[in-house]
Amino acid sequence: MFEYAWSINHRQFSGLCSWQPNEDLSKDKPLFILLHGWQDNAASFSVLFPLLTPHFSVIAIDLSGHGLSTSRGEEDYFSFWDYLDDLNQWIAHLQVKSCWLLGHSLGALLSVSYAASMPEMVDGLILIEGLAPLYEEPECCALRLRQGLLSRQRYRKKQQRSNSFNMKTVNEALERRSAINQLSTDCLMPLVIRGTKTVDNTDHRESGIEWRHDRKLRSDSLFRMTKSQSFQLCQSVQASILSCVGTSGFDRLRDPTGEKTWFPSLQQIELTGGHHCHLEEPEALCRAITHFFNQCL
Repeated sequence: MFEYAWSINHRQFSGLCSWQPNEDLSKDKPLFILLHGWQDNAASFSVLFPLLTPHFSVIAIDLSGHGLSTSRGEEDYFSFWDYLDDLNQWIAHLQVKSCWLLGHSLGALLSVSYAASMPEMVDGLILIEGLAPLYEEPECCALRLRQGLLSRQRYRKKQQRSNSFNMKTVNEALERRSAINQLSTDCLMPLVIRGTKTVDNTDHRESGIEWRHDRKLRSDSLFRMTKSQSFQLCQSVQASILSCVGTSGFDRLRDPTGEKTWFPSLQQIELTGGHHCHLEEPEALCRAITHFFNQCL
């Protein structure tokens, strides 16, 4: 597993890949692009690398404002659609005719949307704890816009008051993530190390730890598509899909009459665990991925 960094339109992106960055990407193996969840980073998939790389070329990318990738501008927020534009540019940068997408949570929703809009670029999808892009009823649009605008106001006010770090040590960050995600600290260690940075508190002349991800990520979106729009995106996916859900993950993803029926071709498996089941059952997941890939040949 190697660090990978590149620049697109004066913005820096980072990730982890299975090949030497100074060498050309091997065309002998299918390419898997791994997209992490909201406020996670590429190291969310580090446990999968030794299991997948014997069969595939693998790159896990830090989304903009996450991990080691740079953020957007000071007044630029994080539109779902802009992530798709980033993904399109990453694939062009890698100079491949097509690829597989493996996405967790937010990364799964991005994978579905990209596959629907650019079907010729996607050979298959592995979706972990995520299916249809988020949607809500049309009558919610005014309230959605109001909540988004107010959340940006709150962010700006908080930024004016904030001049100190939140945590003293990486262990404290680990404990916080462990409590939130209900996962062991060992499980979360790579993700947390990549997702934190040391900062100085000039007022007290001491250092501490902060999360690397951009705080603007916590601002509410200004817009969300309708159910019919989300349904049409799912219907437009031509690639075969393996949906992987945790036994204690989101119930709606396992609903036999729910979102998983929206896709023309989808298989679903359950893994022991919750929303981050890929960290809890990596061996079972990678066996299922390899089996599914061979089925699709």
